[in-house]
Amino acid sequence: MRRGGGFSCEVSRLSTKFAWAKGMNPYPPVDSPTHCPYSNCDNDSVFWTHQRSKEPLKTRFRCLKCQRTFSLSQFDFEFRNKRRGLNHLILMHFTGGLSNCQIARMISSSESLVRARLQKMAKQALVLHDQWSGEFPIRESVAYDGLENFSRSQYEPNHINQAIGAKSLFIYDFNFAPLNRKGRMSDHQKNKNGQLLMSQGAYPPSAIARSSEAIFERLRHRAQKAKQSLSLLTDEHYQYARALRRLQGIEHVTVSSKKARTFRNILFPVNHADLLTRQYIKAFARETISFSKKPSAMVQKYALFCIWKNYMRPQFTKAHKEDPGSNLITPAQSAGITQRKLTFGDFFQSRITDSKMKTQNPDWNLFIQDQVPYPRRKPRVPAFTPQLTTHS
Repeated sequence: MRRGGGFSCEVSRLSTKFAWAKGMNPYPPVDSPTHCPYSNCDNDSVFWTHQRSKEPLKTRFRCLKCQRTFSLSQFDFEFRNKRRGLNHLILMHFTGGLSNCQIARMISSSESLVRARLQKMAKQALVLHDQWSGEFPIRESVAYDGLENFSRSQYEPNHINQAIGAKSLFIYDFNFAPLNRKGRMSDHQKNKNGQLLMSQGAYPPSAIARSSEAIFERLRHRAQKAKQSLSLLTDEHYQYARALRRLQGIEHVTVSSKKARTFRNILFPVNHADLLTRQYIKAFARETISFSKKPSAMVQKYALFCIWKNYMRPQFTKAHKEDPGSNLITPAQSAGITQRKLTFGDFFQSRITDSKMKTQNPDWNLFIQDQVPYPRRKPRVPAFTPQLTTHS
């Protein structure tokens, strides 16, 4: 439902005009197709061009493999969007700490539109992040830890495991691990948690170890490309030690989680990313009512934060004495992945079609399909329950 009129509409129009005036044209025309846009066709080479005779004249293309026609507008990121020019405003408000409902009020739209646009941008961001940095060699130490949050309810906490460069602050990899509720609970909460475990089952207790092992294997492979061993910095979590038992060629350095979390702490890159996540992404804020209702939506929001932090935001907002240029370059520039600070148009100038919407990271492919790994295991119910009888 479209809501119109008033001050919010005027703010939306002025913001759009300002963004386009600054050169943020995210939708330049595509000169020629590079592949067939249909998901069940893998043609990347031969097309037949013809021009429509009706007014206005439009050039269309026919795929010589599936014989279907398409136009260049199908490669625009806003293809089939009724309201155009809102995506960069939604991302700007999203990284400003606003909830989906508040963003919808700011742009005079519905919450479902904001949710759909964020989901679409997150999926494309994952694919581009994998294309640009998925096979990039790692030449620095990597800080690793989990960002604990919850989705749907506080009975379903989870970890987003993050691997971040110790010097560049670049988020190289991340994945998802569900947790069972822990900590102190009231009698009512214990009863509700028990009913949930009996009806739906529990998450596997080894989810953190298994997901961490997958990330460690990918990080080790990328460190070997740089012809050096991987230096891994973590806290003393026992699940990380379990994940490293079957992996060789990794130097593991630990620090107590009780140590002061200052810039001298070896886990400062992770602590800094946690701080920014909880500050700028509303779904990760403490004591928030804007939590994600699905785990996949929560991970997709983290993916948008990842590309914003890596490519669009400087390492720090102020210059540091030890690194005077840290407020001028992004983590991607510091890691050597990009040569300049990227803008919204670099990510969302054209649409990645469904046939190309996949990555080499199996965890990220699940997130693109709106899924997460490690589902609940339903409790085993015995086929026959013996009945005790008493004889008088």
